[in-house]
Amino acid sequence: TRLKTYECIIKLVELAKERGVGLPCYFTSTDSYDLLVARAVHLASSPRQRESDSGARLLAILSETLLKPEDHDKFLKKLYDLSSQRIMLMEQALGVVVSPEQLSEFESNMTYNEIPLAHGLIQALKH
Repeated sequence: TRLKTYECIIKLVELAKERGVGLPCYFTSTDSYDLLVARAVHLASSPRQRESDSGARLLAILSETLLKPEDHDKFLKKLYDLSSQRIMLMEQALGVVVSPEQLSEFESNMTYNEIPLAHGLIQALKH
């Protein structure tokens, strides 16, 4: 299952760090790492639960691969800031929906795909 795979990868990363074994270049190359983070944020922002869960777990794995505690803290701060920003945007987007009349106007002006979602990012912070 996805959960068991996630747990296995986390254990492998912890063992590699503990024993001084180098991690694959996906985690050590800045360009590859940044691409993985971007993909993980995209998945974590999906309205589909499986994609959102996968993105959250990938973000948690990427966080775990960071070797320096200060890099880990910066990563978590970025996730926190992004989550906070998304929540604020969600409140603004959904705050206009108060009455049925406003709902139909809202639906005609914005699709649900445009609402910035934060649930996967928040889940990543939990891991």
